[in-house]
Amino acid sequence: KKLELKKPSQYRIIGKWIPRLDIPEKVTGKAKFGIDTFLPGMVYAKVAYPPTREGGKHTAVDDTGARKVKGWIQTVVTDDVVAVVADTYDNAVRARDALRVSWDPGPNAGVSTASIFEMYAKKAKEDLTAPSWVEQGDVKAGLAQAAKTHEATFTTDYVAHMQMEPMNCVVRLDGGAYDIYTGSQFQTMAVGALSKKLGVDPSKIRIHQHYLGGGFGRRLEPDIMLETALIAREVKRPVKLIRSREEDLRRDYYRSATLQVLRGGLSADGKVIAWENTLVAAYPGERYGGLDDKGRDQFALNGSDHVYEIPNQFVRAVRAETGMSVGYVRAVAPNYTFFAVETFIDELAHLAKADPVQFRLAMLGGAPRLARVLKLAADRAGWDSPLPPNVGRGVACVTAQERKSPTWTASVVETQVDPASGAVKVRKIVCAVDCGIVVNPDGARSQIEGSLLFGLSNALKERGTVKNGALEQSNFHDYQVLRMSDVPEVEVHVVPSTEYPTGLGEPGTTTILPALSNAIFAATGARVRSAPLTAERVLTAIQQKA
Repeated sequence: KKLELKKPSQYRIIGKWIPRLDIPEKVTGKAKFGIDTFLPGMVYAKVAYPPTREGGKHTAVDDTGARKVKGWIQTVVTDDVVAVVADTYDNAVRARDALRVSWDPGPNAGVSTASIFEMYAKKAKEDLTAPSWVEQGDVKAGLAQAAKTHEATFTTDYVAHMQMEPMNCVVRLDGGAYDIYTGSQFQTMAVGALSKKLGVDPSKIRIHQHYLGGGFGRRLEPDIMLETALIAREVKRPVKLIRSREEDLRRDYYRSATLQVLRGGLSADGKVIAWENTLVAAYPGERYGGLDDKGRDQFALNGSDHVYEIPNQFVRAVRAETGMSVGYVRAVAPNYTFFAVETFIDELAHLAKADPVQFRLAMLGGAPRLARVLKLAADRAGWDSPLPPNVGRGVACVTAQERKSPTWTASVVETQVDPASGAVKVRKIVCAVDCGIVVNPDGARSQIEGSLLFGLSNALKERGTVKNGALEQSNFHDYQVLRMSDVPEVEVHVVPSTEYPTGLGEPGTTTILPALSNAIFAATGARVRSAPLTAERVLTAIQQKA
């Protein structure tokens, strides 16, 4: 029987400002997160991790010192894990630190940021057999016919999740079944991974879902559950495993470092007639749904397939694994693909001596909803109004999260740059969004505002560098995130719509890095093509321009 759906005019709940039901208990502290789990007879575990992110292996373990620590209960050594168990968390830390473990660091001990980007550049230049992601027209002929051509290389460093609550889990083995107490973003994957590793039927894995103290994609991974379950199997008592912030950062699944080489061609009348992009990145997708029949990971490539009307396009997808585990960080690939796409579009507009907004609009005939939010954001930001010296506005418009189910989003960032130091101070963000039907306007605005600030943190602060096969940073003192004092004025405009509803937690994130990069250029005339856009990198670009 065909159901007759309500018309938007008949909605009684959809579109209304409704407070979230979880707000009171989160404000009062009554909400229970994974880390708040305590079971009778529970003990605490700490794991000794290898010095490299991937490929390290223990070759010998001496627990003589650990056994002397007050509260020590057991040392667990298997092929997969080296851990100690004690009666308290602090005693577990002391016992773990007293272990003497010999490590084979594996094949990635020499990996560094420099070696990674050297390998990326080599692959971009030489790996001509990598599959295409976008292929339309004849890009070689288009570039050959172009009146003007332009090339630029963009890089992004590793980005960590930095969720507030560190990874933690409690596991109780009871009658052959594993009770897992944690916060998870992907229970189905966790059940499959646990049942396979532990050699039990999936029905023997029972996940007790808790609130997440931040996820952003980190809690898609079941690694903390696997470690805790393996230890609990040996100890045969309920086990609680909590990673320290330092362990959490070093054992993260990072957003891949990337390198993108773009070439574009303009006709004599300033239109883009050719677009070529070589995108080099590591692929997390193999752990999830797998790669496609050409070995491509759509979640590492989304966004490079933009909607601008350019007759000749070619995007080459080059996979490059580095020994650094990668995963999904909020908004995933469009965080770096739109950085390159939207910054390069701005560079082509400058080459064509065209206004960046009008230049984009001329290529969005097939995406009227994106054109609409672009116009709205530019209008509300006062795009053409004058600004003081060293202040500029930049724009970006995107289809994130995915082109198949786009949330049409545009942002204008207004920023001030100190030409003497390169320091960047974002003054205002104006964002316009068309996500179709809005279920809860309050929740929608909160998601957009949070995503914009998450993107600003990525764009200005967050940089993971590699030395000896591991991340160099260890905590918030050397892996910086956005602070309250860095937060600019944020203005959000949600377009009324009756179209199919799409997501709001991620699209805004993807607009900030390119819009900020373009704003820095507008303020200084200097291009910064490596993210994050640190003061050091901005100052170098200013000095090179001079």
